[in-house]
Amino acid sequence: RVTPFEVQRLLPTQHPARMAYENYLRKFDDGRSSYIVVQKQTPFSEQEIHRISTEIGDFLENFAGITDVAGPHNAKYFAFTDGFELREFFADEKLTAEGRKRLSSELWNKMLIAENFKSFLLRFTFAPSLPLKDEAPLIKKLQTFLDSLPTKYPGIETHALGTKIASAAFLEEVRFNLQIITPVLLLLIGLIFFVLYRSWQILAWNF
Repeated sequence: RVTPFEVQRLLPTQHPARMAYENYLRKFDDGRSSYIVVQKQTPFSEQEIHRISTEIGDFLENFAGITDVAGPHNAKYFAFTDGFELREFFADEKLTAEGRKRLSSELWNKMLIAENFKSFLLRFTFAPSLPLKDEAPLIKKLQTFLDSLPTKYPGIETHALGTKIASAAFLEEVRFNLQIITPVLLLLIGLIFFVLYRSWQILAWNF
């Protein structure tokens, strides 16, 4: 097992700077944040965006190890009337007039739904309480679910992004190499040595 270098370990455990930094990491570590991009060649209808986002969101929220699920189906913006309040972009699977206007604002432009309506984004967070050993199986279930969506919604593509997702993909590639490619390479190397050995025997016999 390889333990990555962490700069805070240069300070004593109870050092105020280390404690403050580790507390910051627990609260705001972007390494736990992940994203799902859903796209297709032609524009989505508002109803499609809401339904697909809701289905993905409901799937993610079934896992105790995933928190802070946000997408077009439940994203909210600040509005002010008699006081500040949070309002959803969608009502009855359609963008509200104000929600559509907010999407083109500097704050939300290209952050939730693309201007051409050909893609949209969901965000979620891996909970700090999720054991490391459970991350890869969870990500595999997520990927299997995402791969099944084009059957229900023809023409769409889904892409999961994030540090932990990339790490799981890397470890899966390493596992594949160790279980499949490495034995094959060793077999080929052994075969080459065997052929060389036989060739040497034939050569020695002739002399």
